Amino acid sequence: MKSFLKRFRQLARAAGVALLLYTLTYVGLSAAGSYRRDMSGERRYAFGLALMDVDLWQPRWCYFRVYRDVRGSRSMGGNAMGLLFAPMILLDRATVHPTRTWSDALRERDEAPEAAPLQDS
Repeated sequence: MKSFLKRFRQLARAAGVALLLYTLTYVGLSAAGSYRRDMSGERRYAFGLALMDVDLWQPRWCYFRVYRDVRGSRSMGGNAMGLLFAPMILLDRATVHPTRTWSDALRERDEAPEAAPLQDS
């Protein structure tokens, strides 16, 4: 019984260290990330091609997206790093870096205060 508990503690400690490293790695990648224009699949031309209609937060070296395919079902895709960090990317987009649509960007632009005119000294 003692060997089982000892083994369990070792595994729990290793899992905790791995989770900490995973989280810290993602924080570093996210700090160096940026918004990139992409397709949500919600808006399409009449012949089926999707429009680039959203700005998605993408951590450095990661690409991951959830989109609607031509048949109308939800799909996801990305590179290896994006798939590895997909849970963290989704959590990040839900809390810190929300997806921006074109309509949001246009609304922000229209509501932005105008700059004060320059005055001669």
